[in-house]
Amino acid sequence: MVDESNENYLETLNDELSLALGQAIWTFAKAEAITYEYINALSKDNLNELLGRQTFNARVDLVLKLILRIENLDNEKTKAQAAINKLKSLINRRNMIAHNPWLIWVDLEQEVFMTEIHDASKPMDKQNTDKTLNLEKIKQFTQETQEIVLELKQALTPLAEVVRGF
Repeated sequence: MVDESNENYLETLNDELSLALGQAIWTFAKAEAITYEYINALSKDNLNELLGRQTFNARVDLVLKLILRIENLDNEKTKAQAAINKLKSLINRRNMIAHNPWLIWVDLEQEVFMTEIHDASKPMDKQNTDKTLNLEKIKQFTQETQEIVLELKQALTPLAEVVRGF
């Protein structure tokens, strides 16, 4: 954590926030890559080539449809569906992180620096504070995403092996 009494506080804070943002985006990019990887792995067609660049939601929905058409393996399909649902639950936070700037200001009532991401399309006084993201929430998002990426790969691999005949 950054020491507010340090004369380089804002510079150090900027570095810490930048690192946290980079880690969050990088981790979610791994999740996005899995959608491309398993669209092809769960089908005998080169669907990425046929469908072109789809939105993340469209790719996740396609992976889900490919899973559901696999016969049997109900336990594996249930695990994969659960992992996909967890991944989908991250989309709004990912978009908030990727498309909105950090705001750093002084809360005069509490006499502390505040650092949060707010929805840039809404004025500060209209923000829903439950939906703002501070440094701790960004780190939590990154950790959660890492866990879901691992869970998703573990769930999808056996299904892809069946489809590919391994």
